[in-house]
Amino acid sequence: MSKYDVGGSQIAFQPGSDSQVLANKLGITDPKDMDDAELELLGKLYERVLNEALPQNAVTTLDPLVAEPHL
Repeated sequence: MSKYDVGGSQIAFQPGSDSQVLANKLGITDPKDMDDAELELLGKLYERVLNEALPQNAVTTLDPLVAEPHL
């Protein structure tokens, strides 16, 4: 079972991957290498979000974004 649900006429596999890896710009053909690349990129995304996108101070109930009800 694949971890991605793909189908239709748009599906394309990476040449040389024996139809195991979706087409990609990195030229990865081995499923293990793709898993490793995805894990590394996901880690970088988490790090960036946690370091850059979240407020540097603690979020409390006094914060207007938390205290005000959202509709």
